[in-house]
Amino acid sequence: MTHRILVRGGHVVSMDDAVGDRPGCDILIEDDVIAAVEPGLDPAGADEVIDARDTVVIPGFVDTHRHLWMTVLRGTQADETLGGYQQTVQGPLPFAVQPQDVYAGTLLGAWEALNAGITTVLDYAHLNPTLEHAEAGIRALRETGIRALYAHGSVFGVRRPWGSPEQAEYVRELLRPRQDDRLLTFGIAFGAPYGEADWALAAELDVPATLHACVRSAGAWPASHTIEELNARGLLRAGTVYSHCTIATDAELKLIADSGGHVSVSPYVEMAMGHGRPVITRALAQGLLPSLGADVVSSGPGDMFSLMRAAFGQARAETVPDDPDAPYRPGLTARDVLRFATAGGAAACGLGDITGSLTPGKRADLVTVRTDQINTMPAGDPVGVVVANADVSTIDTVLVGGVARKRGGRLLADLPGLRDLARDAAARLRQHAGNSVAAHAGQG
Repeated sequence: MTHRILVRGGHVVSMDDAVGDRPGCDILIEDDVIAAVEPGLDPAGADEVIDARDTVVIPGFVDTHRHLWMTVLRGTQADETLGGYQQTVQGPLPFAVQPQDVYAGTLLGAWEALNAGITTVLDYAHLNPTLEHAEAGIRALRETGIRALYAHGSVFGVRRPWGSPEQAEYVRELLRPRQDDRLLTFGIAFGAPYGEADWALAAELDVPATLHACVRSAGAWPASHTIEELNARGLLRAGTVYSHCTIATDAELKLIADSGGHVSVSPYVEMAMGHGRPVITRALAQGLLPSLGADVVSSGPGDMFSLMRAAFGQARAETVPDDPDAPYRPGLTARDVLRFATAGGAAACGLGDITGSLTPGKRADLVTVRTDQINTMPAGDPVGVVVANADVSTIDTVLVGGVARKRGGRLLADLPGLRDLARDAAARLRQHAGNSVAAHAGQG
């Protein structure tokens, strides 16, 4: 029997040019699908009515680069550089993290994302020395009800070096039995060095791939122009998500665009940790629609509002003329950045026909942002308010496939249980890892 929800009276910002922006509009949801976006829909046949007056209704945000298991290390790397991160987090931690720690970090991180209106996440799961670790992360994603592209990886090469026959068979064992369901899809997060076997395995399993590419390493590892090298070897593949690309040349960005790939930008972390300058304006110039990712909450924020503002400010600052008397004509708009955070992210995850806009026929992934709060009223320009003024506290409702994960500003999660899991995991890492990062994890 069909379950119908009517989201009534909100200012709809659909991110679909055919639907447009519609004040005082209703959205009819049938089971997990958007059935109609029209004003004045009859509430009589609805099983549930959500009052969306005094809200902006937007598609759920899509985060395209996030290491969810690291959520239990929140804030421990706020002052760190990328080189320092490599020496500490990627030192003894891979040998200390247990499956229950991956479960705790992924569960906490996914709920954090949902609380912030992120309904879809690309989980770059780069610590999986055993099937038990991987299964723990997948189980956590399923329990939260977030939509996710689970990108399995083992960047650290623990027990099974990446690219080895043992690693390939392990990935086959994990991913072959999987069937895409209504919420989870699966992919591979490649670990360096990148070889022909990586792409062959992704093609064999018919799954998308993602990798860190063209990052300013500051001595952490030799800087390289990954895209150029992959292109020379004929390894660029449509649907691949290339994260960061801060030292990519314009020619490399054009190669990504021409091959049907995508760029994920983590603007806050890239600037704070020294990855390099975010490539938003250069990516746009080469025909790419960027998407946004939090990367690691050990170093930066985990909400899309912070990422949109970091991206907006950095990209517009790049266009300020050196001549103080020259006119300033920024090209990037708030709507552009909101598109990065919604439709751009969905396209990068291969889910553009599923989510990323409020379009009839797509899944009902949506967020209502209150415009009657002290930091959002009066909402003269709803898009401007969402990008420049709103924050997590103004999110009223979050639906994923028509199922509420946050209602009335309250996250529908077991917060005390999450807190206990996170503290236990952090305590284990402090005890076993014995490095300066883990020593601070979970305190406070």
